[in-house]
Amino acid sequence: MPDPRLRTVSGVKEPYPLGEFPKGFVRLIAGQISAALAVGRTDIEGKDWEKIFATAIGAEWHPSVVGLDDILVPELSAAWGAKSVKNNKPFTAKKIRLISGRNSPTYSYDVSDIRSRPPEELGALVVEIWNERVASLYQKYKTLRTVVLLKGPELKQVSIFEFPTVRYNPSEYTWGWNKNGNLVAKNQQGDNKFTWQPHGSQFTIHENVPDYALNIEIDCPQSIETEKILETIGFNEDCYRVISKKR
Repeated sequence: MPDPRLRTVSGVKEPYPLGEFPKGFVRLIAGQISAALAVGRTDIEGKDWEKIFATAIGAEWHPSVVGLDDILVPELSAAWGAKSVKNNKPFTAKKIRLISGRNSPTYSYDVSDIRSRPPEELGALVVEIWNERVASLYQKYKTLRTVVLLKGPELKQVSIFEFPTVRYNPSEYTWGWNKNGNLVAKNQQGDNKFTWQPHGSQFTIHENVPDYALNIEIDCPQSIETEKILETIGFNEDCYRVISKKR
């Protein structure tokens, strides 16, 4: 299989330099997490993180089917996908696993004899499914990034970093089956890069945590009593009603 062509992005005006988040970013992120903690939440996931990040960089939130372009800055033709991962020590984490979709060679290529294919051939098919998703988005956007929220216990520590969303050359990796029956790819240094599970077709990308990751420590705020919240939002008897069932 020939090496995939990669779209060049030289000269593209990006929203801000990679990892150098806009002014006020830390305050807004810390504030949103503190507000969640104050009302008794212990985690921030998926769509909540997407919305928080979009607000923090002045972008628009538009959930997508692909999940790689949920956050948009249309005037700059820029998009982000957002991931959140739990980690007991987010400030010192070196490598994480990002679940990156379901890549099914059976569905995409009509390949039914999965186990009979050479690992490198099957791995190439799995990666090319990812590559096609990314390539289609570069037809729409000039800048495409992934932003990750590493969440420590009780959200007392979080680490945030982003990296360009790219295509991969499957021939640069060594493919094989592990003891759990999953297809894995290792880079030239012997580190895991991809994991693919035949059952469910889950595709995982192993990413290094960059040195420029933004680490934020949060002093947990006092929780707010339910009655205080109701008072603040003006809750009263006019805010609800009993609906009788139709006979």
